[in-house]
Amino acid sequence: MSTNGGTKMNTKTICSTLMVLTLVAMTATCIPPVNSVEFNAQDETLSFLKDVVKLDISKYNISLISDQNPVNVINSENQEEIRYLLKNTDNTIDTTCLFNNGALVWCTMYVHNGSPFYTEVPSSSVIEYAEAILGRYYTLTGLSRFQAMKELLSKVTITEDVATYRSDSAKLLVFSDGNTQQFSWTNISSGIDGPIFSLEFVNGTLETFNDQQSLFSIGKFTVNISQANAINLAMEEAKHFSWKVGSDLATAQEVTQFTVLNDPVQSQLSLQPRDNSTLYPYWRIDLYLDKVYAGGVSSIAVGIWADTGTIDYIKALSYGGIPNTGVDSQQTGTPINNILLLLIVCAIILSSAVAFVLKRKKKIVSPFFFLY
Repeated sequence: MSTNGGTKMNTKTICSTLMVLTLVAMTATCIPPVNSVEFNAQDETLSFLKDVVKLDISKYNISLISDQNPVNVINSENQEEIRYLLKNTDNTIDTTCLFNNGALVWCTMYVHNGSPFYTEVPSSSVIEYAEAILGRYYTLTGLSRFQAMKELLSKVTITEDVATYRSDSAKLLVFSDGNTQQFSWTNISSGIDGPIFSLEFVNGTLETFNDQQSLFSIGKFTVNISQANAINLAMEEAKHFSWKVGSDLATAQEVTQFTVLNDPVQSQLSLQPRDNSTLYPYWRIDLYLDKVYAGGVSSIAVGIWADTGTIDYIKALSYGGIPNTGVDSQQTGTPINNILLLLIVCAIILSSAVAFVLKRKKKIVSPFFFLY
């Protein structure tokens, strides 16, 4: 009896233990790991101000002005724009930050009156301040590219209005105009400038943080189509090109006879998005005509992928630009639409800052590097 009882007891114990272990295992699978904290754009904005800019946010009354999903034009399903107003009796800071898939793309900080309160007072040297920003952001993100930027920045001495510093794979443009200093980094390969990262300081205060490099990935820098080959491809494409003039397609005049000049020819190599947010080398070739034709057309633009030689688009240009109405021409790609959409992003991001920008007359490096 005792043996059977012991056996029953052991069986019950084992079963109970297995049930407990099963429940623990099931519960564990429902609990997210400690490091998988859900992204919160509002918290990330304040963290950036506190940990990178070193603002003493405890000295401000903080009001959330907006938390919105801007127009989705960067091929991302997760974009969020946060705007805060930080106020105290001495000054007010209006800040707007844009996040794309959890990465900070852009942050502007406009100071009304006086100077901000810091937990760590910035260096009076804007170069040292920029180095500190890069170091803190590297600590926050762990991205090694910020260390490389610091190394290039160490070569800078602000003695000219505009200066360029280079390493084997990167370029740093420094712009200085009175109380404004701007540092813009870009990766270089095959003679092509990649997306930029820039910092702008006004009166020794960080005003703009711009990280295009977090928006895009590089498909390849390899240029398989030379400038000469790209021009030849454009010339051949132009032989089969035509455009129509007139708002009514049924009665529109089609222009098929025109003369393309061999010289001058304008060419520009850049990176453009293909396959969502992946960048590839791209030729834009402008061919000039011998005279002005119907629709005011004086030149033809051809877009060519420099890695494959594929014609992306061909378009009639009117007096150096694209005709607004009355001209219908062949177009297979959308590089022009891409830049228009990106300009919409710029408008959204800068909407809270327009009044302050207009108050200052200064040169600004374009926040986006696209040319077309």
